[in-house]
Amino acid sequence: MRLLLGTFLLLFGTSFSSWSHGYHVSITQIDYNEKTKAFEIAIKLITEDIEFVLEEQGAERLFLGEKNESGKVDEYIQKYLDKHFSVVLNDEITTQFYLGKEVEEGETWCYLEIKNVETISSLVVKSTFFIETYHSQTNRVNLNILGKTNSFVLSRAKVDDKVVFNK
Repeated sequence: MRLLLGTFLLLFGTSFSSWSHGYHVSITQIDYNEKTKAFEIAIKLITEDIEFVLEEQGAERLFLGEKNESGKVDEYIQKYLDKHFSVVLNDEITTQFYLGKEVEEGETWCYLEIKNVETISSLVVKSTFFIETYHSQTNRVNLNILGKTNSFVLSRAKVDDKVVFNK
């Protein structure tokens, strides 16, 4: 019986581990800094999810937040964020700069910046984090821009949302 259980866990344990925490959510906070004329973006991802998805896509074992963390972690994360997160400002695609990440207690915070934001009339945020892997994935976006706060939830059914600002 132990041999059968051990074989089962060996064969199927890794495929079940990605669903072990039972929820799949990211939270993105976008703040506009009027002094620097930049969007400051903080994205909270579940560490287990980002490791699983990146490794499924061919990345080496990442060991996020551990002493033996891969030296390519930031490269892998930056490429993933570039592919799965975008901001369209005033109907123009923006360039986002990856500033880095912090890992703490099962969460990975990723930081981006969009520079030279002079005027804001509309903003479209697209987030497709993990939707290709987790059907129940939701990506919450919180905005704090020009004194206006707004929040929306994106998912496989709706990957982007638009906010229009009054002049």
